[in-house]
Amino acid sequence: MLRVSAWLLRCREAVIKATVGYYAPFAGNDARQAITKALSDSAGTELSALGQQEEELQNQLKQISRTIRNLLDNLTKANRHLVDRRIEELSKEQQEVERRLGAIGHLVMSGSQRKDLVEQMARFIGNLEQVLRQGPLDDRQAALRRCVERVDLDLEGRGLTICLRKLPLVAGTPTQIGSEPVKVSF
Repeated sequence: MLRVSAWLLRCREAVIKATVGYYAPFAGNDARQAITKALSDSAGTELSALGQQEEELQNQLKQISRTIRNLLDNLTKANRHLVDRRIEELSKEQQEVERRLGAIGHLVMSGSQRKDLVEQMARFIGNLEQVLRQGPLDDRQAALRRCVERVDLDLEGRGLTICLRKLPLVAGTPTQIGSEPVKVSF
């Protein structure tokens, strides 16, 4: 029993040390800048694709509005029926484009949301070591769940591999943030 307890204590200390060390670049004076860069890097391709799609939809909306204005400018008694029908079609198309834009808007973080997320992460990482070493058991477990995706034990090699999330999970963190394995020997 004593050997297992000592091993668990060494294991616990190794996980804390690896976790705190991994997130060290996101602590201190440049924390917010480093977190912002990591967020951009991890969600960069996804956000750039959404941004491009949003831009295309905005251009489509402009084109639809321009077409409607041109139709109204050229309205006569003779073509009124055709113009009314075309405007109705364009209005439906405009609603669909606006719906798609709204859906994209829910996926893309606003500047203030991103700033709030960075602040939450900076506070969390700033308190991480203290929570992991001295916090109540529930807080320690919750902190580890935010940082660690999984732990693989290597009983023969007397070590473990910790898959740490590139950034800890806080409310609003993109789900595709990714993780990196960290090998620990003891």
